[in-house]
Amino acid sequence: MLFRSTGTPNSPIRLYTTAGVRAIEAAALAQGLPLMARAGVAAADLAESILTSEAAPGSRVLVVAGPGNNGGDALVCASELRRRFYRVSVVFTGGAARLPEDAAAALRDWQAGGGDTHSDIPAPGQWDLVIDGLFGIGLARPLEGRHASLVGHINALGLPVLALDIPSGLHSDTGAVLGCAVRASHTLTFIARKPGLYTLDGPDHAGTVHCATLGTEAWTEQAPCGYLLDAGVRAALPPRPANFHKGMAGDVAIIGGAAGMVGAALFFGDALLTPAVTVLSAIEGLNTATPAFEPLTVPLALGVLIGLFAAQRFGTAGVGRFFGPITLLWFVVLFVLGIYQIGRAHV
Repeated sequence: MLFRSTGTPNSPIRLYTTAGVRAIEAAALAQGLPLMARAGVAAADLAESILTSEAAPGSRVLVVAGPGNNGGDALVCASELRRRFYRVSVVFTGGAARLPEDAAAALRDWQAGGGDTHSDIPAPGQWDLVIDGLFGIGLARPLEGRHASLVGHINALGLPVLALDIPSGLHSDTGAVLGCAVRASHTLTFIARKPGLYTLDGPDHAGTVHCATLGTEAWTEQAPCGYLLDAGVRAALPPRPANFHKGMAGDVAIIGGAAGMVGAALFFGDALLTPAVTVLSAIEGLNTATPAFEPLTVPLALGVLIGLFAAQRFGTAGVGRFFGPITLLWFVVLFVLGIYQIGRAHV
């Protein structure tokens, strides 16, 4: 198997932008690594694993291949699955003359083995798995027209979907949906994991994410754009003893604040600091910025309860007669002071 499903506590999962993956890809290709062939075999391995666990062996597979290298990966996968005696139908949306070299070779291999292609999803069709190879990480424009219709058709089939590299229509850096996007149950991403699989709309479209590094580990040691915070981070935290006191909790690190998204980190930091200031003021007892609130809580509550009782017992007009003018004025003043103290306590 060429795909890897999870990281380990001692090897945090690195994330790479499209530009970072392209750089790794270029370096690997310069050394002669057959990346598309490896990607297709890795996809066939995972597809077979899904079919074995979610459907009957020998099931039918629908492969949707687009006009670029992502489509080439899908075509290699289709040929490999056919060699394993799966019944494969291929929808191809590109033009043979305009395909990149490796993708064109993958199409010729599929056709040389007797495979044909459809321009649209055939009807009626019965499949047990759909492989999405329409578009990969190079997509930067909203899907429309024929390709948007294909995405809608794939989603409407209600079948398990394996997306190659990234679900078609999903931006690999941001996780934004570009017009529409395939909703996959599994995504096999190649070379390295992309931020868009885990941010914004990514988690709702990627399903279970697997990674096939395709033998590029020597180049993925370069600095990533970030790391995936998962069980490995939690495992690095020291366990809390049963006899634990709040004074033993240590410090808090706030990790967040992507471009344009610093609000949550700031609000959380402010929430952490506010109790600390309150405790400090209570200990020092001098020049406190937070006025004493607790002494007013009991009389305020009593005033409200008595007022409600009087209103229910004597009616609104009888409240003044029940309390008397002086007592009523006292409760009004107490109520206003209580509201004022609550407002200051929350500034």
